[in-house]
Amino acid sequence: MDSTILDTDLLAFNGLDGSNGKYLVGTLTEAGLRERAYRLKPTQILGSEDHRASLNHRWQTGKPDWRLRPDYDPNKLSDAGWGLVFPSRSDPKTITQMLEALAVLITHRQAQAGKRFRIYQGTDGYQPGESGSQFAIRHGIDAGAVDPNKIPYYLLIVAAPHEIPFEFQYELDVQFAVGRIFFNTLEEFDWYAHSIVRAEQGDPAAKPDRRAVFFGVINEDDLSTARSAEYLVKPLYSYTANERPAELGWKAELIEPKDANKARLLSLLGGADAPAFLFSAGHGLGWPAGHPRQIPYQGALVTRDWPGPIAGGTVPTRDMYLAGEDIPDEANLLGRLAFFFACYGAGTPAWEDFAVTEGQELRSLAERPFLAALPQRLLGHPRGGLLAVIGHVERAWGCSFKRKDSQAEPETFKALVYNLLRGNPVGLALDEMNDRYAQIAAQLTNALSKLKHNPKFDAHTIASLWLANNDARGYAVIGDPAVRLG
Repeated sequence: MDSTILDTDLLAFNGLDGSNGKYLVGTLTEAGLRERAYRLKPTQILGSEDHRASLNHRWQTGKPDWRLRPDYDPNKLSDAGWGLVFPSRSDPKTITQMLEALAVLITHRQAQAGKRFRIYQGTDGYQPGESGSQFAIRHGIDAGAVDPNKIPYYLLIVAAPHEIPFEFQYELDVQFAVGRIFFNTLEEFDWYAHSIVRAEQGDPAAKPDRRAVFFGVINEDDLSTARSAEYLVKPLYSYTANERPAELGWKAELIEPKDANKARLLSLLGGADAPAFLFSAGHGLGWPAGHPRQIPYQGALVTRDWPGPIAGGTVPTRDMYLAGEDIPDEANLLGRLAFFFACYGAGTPAWEDFAVTEGQELRSLAERPFLAALPQRLLGHPRGGLLAVIGHVERAWGCSFKRKDSQAEPETFKALVYNLLRGNPVGLALDEMNDRYAQIAAQLTNALSKLKHNPKFDAHTIASLWLANNDARGYAVIGDPAVRLG
């Protein structure tokens, strides 16, 4: 695609509607989006008042004051601590069964964390309607650095998102290192628990070569994937191949767009060609609420096989996207980690976060929120699963890393990738994105205040920050936040 087209002021959004092959959100001009930004309310953009205050405080006080207390080492669970968070209203019998299925991981983490190990269940667990800040305050921590003697820094939510909402995870992740798991069977909990312990106790099968692969899809005449491949995937590959990660002994490989098909992606996710770290970028599939294909295929990864937006949309067939059911039972996933830049790659909330079409109200995305089937399959695999998946809840907004007025955002992704490849826990690495979220949220709060007092304030700034804020907030760890690449 011509570089002049890539630099146009058109805003192209990630995501395809699996039912008709059209974009989940059509292209808009920046001027058009600016007009829509005027209609937004702060609660739609930044969430609850206490969450906005937490974000602003984090950005004002700086990164060190919003991680673990500086006298504790986040790379040592004996310092940082580790805990599980369950819903308070769950059936005690169900919780007991999950704890038994996770027993090997719990024993392993308890030995590592010692006195800073916790299980939050019953009245100590998540209370319905509770924000992340309210949970922290109830257990002894207000705004500021985390004291692991009160609450562990690493927290693993064990619940479906209709039991503990994604919003709680977003908010808690501003201050802590948070991940989530939930599976449809107890066997999958057990398989995932054993996968982590095998990797951390030195199972040779869980020690892949230090190889990072970057998989960037470009579909024909498709602005969104052209931009993500050019301005996100290529810079991350170049950085990994030629800068600090190379000094750590990592080898990088770039999959050329012409080769970024389903067969190649499948080989990278558990096949003979599977690397220790995979970063992929492309469209994620979405389906209308209640559609019979939504649960198994929402967030599936669209590959080069989709021919592009010909004649208003070509419906993707099963050979054009990779879903959870495509991962075979013989897949080799142990000791590996993946990052999916795609709409709904981690999960789907019940209601969309933002309406961007003229006159559009917030609409229902699903009958109830749910985790994407692909990361669930990759983690809860019978032969052993991935350590974790980093993905996006709701839509991934590609224009947030390449805006007409800014080219700086890939630096956040580089920092995140570097922290993963140097062996930092995945929850700690994702804190780079949380810093970006707090920074953008503070800037957006300030811009909204100016707009309130000055109707002529340039809403282009608000529209641009709005997209970047939504993108940064939605990244989530599916898996134990304390896992790390070997």
